[in-house]
Amino acid sequence: MRYFAFGLLIIVSVFGYQRIISDIYLFEATHYVGKRDWPKALASSTGAYRSNPYGKESSHIMGMAAIYTGDTANGVKRLEEYARSNPYDLIPLINLGIVYHLTGRNEEAIQIRNRVLAISPEYAKMIK
Repeated sequence: MRYFAFGLLIIVSVFGYQRIISDIYLFEATHYVGKRDWPKALASSTGAYRSNPYGKESSHIMGMAAIYTGDTANGVKRLEEYARSNPYDLIPLINLGIVYHLTGRNEEAIQIRNRVLAISPEYAKMIK
């Protein structure tokens, strides 16, 4: 137990307390996404974002959870934020394109589709 406490102290001093708290929230949010418990996923991903606003990993989960709980405007905002900070991450881009299409923002959906195909041309084979 003494070595565990010492190891934890080193991890906290190296990575920072807020980062560890954020990762715990993010792990919890991912768990709730797997269970399709969107309100809890939203709460956990919001906690991760508040603990570490510079770590954008939580924005994708927060965006999808917000959309599934009925807050489409906030969900789109979070997905757009994630897409800006991680422009080559395909899954959030695809989700953003789907949400644009479902909300009638078809021009933006086409732009996202073209962006996905520019990043990964083999994706065109999957959508045929």
